This record gives sequence, structure tokens and C-alpha cells, in this order.
Amino acid sequence: MLRLLAVAIGLTVATAALAQAAPDAAALAALKEKQKQKQPGKPGQVAGDEKLVDTAWKAGFVVDLEEWYRSHPVEKDDKGQEKPTRGDNIYQSPRAKIDVVTNKGPLIGLHYHASADEIVVIYKGQGEMYLNGKWTPVHAGEIHVNPRGVIHATRVVDNEKLYVFSIFTPPQMGGDDKIFMEGVD
Repeated sequence: MLRLLAVAIGLTVATAALAQAAPDAAALAALKEKQKQKQPGKPGQVAGDEKLVDTAWKAGFVVDLEEWYRSHPVEKDDKGQEKPTRGDNIYQSPRAKIDVVTNKGPLIGLHYHASADEIVVIYKGQGEMYLNGKWTPVHAGEIHVNPRGVIHATRVVDNEKLYVFSIFTPPQMGGDDKIFMEGVD
């Protein structure tokens, strides 16, 4: 009974947090009705409701991935050798984070995320991803979905570069919520 009560309290706290993070159906309907009563948007208008914009980015944008990867090469170490990985955050809000990553060598070891789902989009190249207890080949055009708590990893094969972008939702708690696994193959 105490365990059931603890679960119910946990669900209540989580539901309350979600309610504060996003409008519920009634609040969203009221917001839509309020917007109908306003004047129509003006040419060049960016935000429908300035109060909802809560990121450093105050407007939508497009990222040309070819240009991004070309202008953000993998950095070199002190010996002039390319480092195995380069990752750059290109967007973050309270609800999502997007990192653009180039992988040249062995990647982050087996891990799971404690607070975020991770969606990896393979943009270019091929490699292997640890899925459901085994290494699985992946290539450009595929999407790898990692629910929070599921063990995963990525590795490059044949010393080829692998270009991906990862979407974390919500953003990783504390900036990095990886829990590494040892002794798992």
C-alpha cells in the first residue's frame, strides 16, 4: 500500500510539473480564442505570443547541414590528429535540445540517459548502434530512437566519418545525464 501511495504521489508531482510546463487543453483553447479576437498578424511578425518564446532564439531558423559540417570540422589534437568526435549544440529550449555531431572514431561507451529520450538521425555515413543488446548496422536516412533508461551507443566502422544529429527531449538534466555501463558488450 505504501508503495502504491509513493507511485501515486510521484505521478501527481510529475503531472503538476507537466501542467506548469505546457498549457492544458482548456488553457490552449482559451489562448486560441483570445488570438482569434486580436488583429490578424502583420507581415514580418515573428511570434504569435511573445510570452511563449522562452529560448535564446526569438525566431525560427533553418540549418544547412552540409554547410554546418563543412564549416565545423573535427578538431585536431596536439599531435595534429583528428579527434574522434565533435559535437555542437545548435538549439536548446526547456523542452528540447539538438546537437550536431561528427564521429570519426570510437564513440561514447555504452550508456543510458537518466532524464531524456534521445533521437539520433543519421545524416551521412554508416556505423553501428547498440540496440536491444546487440550492435546493429545503421546508415544515412535512418533514425535511432532511445527512450530514457535504454542502453545504447554508437560506433564508426571502417574508419569512416558518421554525421548525425541528436534530439534530446527534454534536455538532459544538468547538461549531461549519461550513466555509463561497464561489462556490457
